[in-house]
Amino acid sequence: MVSAIGKHVKAIRESKSPKLSAERLAERVSQLGYPYSRSALVNLEYGRKKTLEVSELIVIAEALDVPPVELLFPGLMVEECEFLPGHFTTAWDSLKRFTGEAALGGIAMRDQREYNLSLMRALDHNTAQALEASARRSAALSDGDLARVEFEDSRLDALRKHDALLKDNIRAAGYDVGGGDE
Repeated sequence: MVSAIGKHVKAIRESKSPKLSAERLAERVSQLGYPYSRSALVNLEYGRKKTLEVSELIVIAEALDVPPVELLFPGLMVEECEFLPGHFTTAWDSLKRFTGEAALGGIAMRDQREYNLSLMRALDHNTAQALEASARRSAALSDGDLARVEFEDSRLDALRKHDALLKDNIRAAGYDVGGGDE
């Protein structure tokens, strides 16, 4: 896996316009707070490096201006990758497994990590909608549009109820959602 990541780092580096040298990429990594030499980068790119720290992966990705997952699972929609030693699958399926979104056979849906993750994403989306509704309510209040204020109040109330339901389900799955339900 480290060898595949190294090859992909090199491909991304060389595809930059203008082409990014190994020396310059190593400098960028170091500037981000992870001391890194050109020789360490070359060893990674040519498969001579046998291990890769997570922090190293993250900083190299940042220096390349790509998400770290792109280094782990290149070509998400079309390419095959080695998820476990000797076990190949599509990069997309590997990513879903990595994030906990891949279904696990024989487990009730409520216990599925993909279901729990979807609840957390719904909670995040709900929070964003509540912030937008609050902003619209404030604008309507400034404009003296009491009908709009009342509408946004009812929307916020519905979002709070949905929020509480999502948090209850997330807690029932064994996760801490922190704070109260205010």
